[in-house]
Amino acid sequence: MAMTDMGRATVFLITLAAGPHDALAQEHSGFLDTVWVADACVAGRPLRVEVILADTVIYRTSFTICRRERSQILRTHWPFSFTPSKRVIWSNDSTGSGESVSGDIWQAGGESDALLLGVSLQSHNRILVNTIHLASAYRISRTPVDDGLVVRTTPLPPRGKGPRRGS
Repeated sequence: MAMTDMGRATVFLITLAAGPHDALAQEHSGFLDTVWVADACVAGRPLRVEVILADTVIYRTSFTICRRERSQILRTHWPFSFTPSKRVIWSNDSTGSGESVSGDIWQAGGESDALLLGVSLQSHNRILVNTIHLASAYRISRTPVDDGLVVRTTPLPPRGKGPRRGS
């Protein structure tokens, strides 16, 4: 066999040997790369999200979370606003009583064991708080954000299941 034929045969064998392994590795990593995603889930686990300021819930929502491939994370967000009844001191600013504060919660990412939620609050064209909350699909999670401000997520029982009332 001439040297060029041997070179071609070597390249062919390397390609043949690497091909199935690469395909298997891609399938395997895709299978392992499923993460928790929020919203647009036909079936999954309900999750409640609360933003709490000075022991008062200022925003509450719930949505369904489910497992999907990382590439299927939607850019969903939940805007909200509130007006504090008294002056609020933030770590980098303050807001007066009656001054509106707007907030936004969005899916910042997903992991195999948690959902990453971005949380930001702003007032008078200035960001007051911007953080990430790690939401477990299985237990209550709390993130202290600023003095007196907490983000809490609570997994809820699946809809339609649980004890019936008044039977």
